[in-house]
Amino acid sequence: MIVVQNYPLAVIFTILAMICWGSWANTQKLAEHNWRFELFYWDMVIGIFLLGLLAAFTVGSMGDYGRSFAEDLGQANTSSIVSAMLGGILWNLGNLLLVAAIAVAGMSVGFPIGGGIAWVLGIVVNYVLIVMDKGKSDDDTTLLFAGVAVIVVAILLSMQAYRKLASEQKKPTTKGILLSVFAGLLIAFFYGFVVNSLDNTFVAGGTGTLTPYTAIVFLQPAC
Repeated sequence: MIVVQNYPLAVIFTILAMICWGSWANTQKLAEHNWRFELFYWDMVIGIFLLGLLAAFTVGSMGDYGRSFAEDLGQANTSSIVSAMLGGILWNLGNLLLVAAIAVAGMSVGFPIGGGIAWVLGIVVNYVLIVMDKGKSDDDTTLLFAGVAVIVVAILLSMQAYRKLASEQKKPTTKGILLSVFAGLLIAFFYGFVVNSLDNTFVAGGTGTLTPYTAIVFLQPAC
């Protein structure tokens, strides 16, 4: 499989992934007048699964690093597959609730609350899991939590920006806020299950035998 070995290139791909992850909900807002959020999310999951499957059979099976997708699938154990699917269940349920929260309460409420809890709590939880597994983290703690602070500031600025751009402001409902909170809580805990499904060659703290490309394939059909 193909794995990015160049650090600057890895950072560029990380930024690109974060831009995509942080903006996909905008497409739901664009489609909400003619497309119910359940149908939007169903089609989105199908698209992610098909793209993940395509990646597994192409970049996940090319190159000289690690195992190809077919080889990895052939040697995978049940516990690793189940762990990846459990992570997928949390991920999909969390994102479905997040889309519902945006439909009910609007982008300025749903995404900052749901996404904020998911990102900040997720970082803290996964940091604790790594420390519990290895006794310490190899990450720079100061830099890590400085990043968390930047995320919090970005969320607050994003909330203010959406409020100023919105033509009409509705008072957030309790239902919308609760959907956002539950969405964030579910998404925050999905990664721990995914990590446990991965070969620890690729992710520190992992104990499973799947490559990232194989784990992605099992992540989406779980819901």
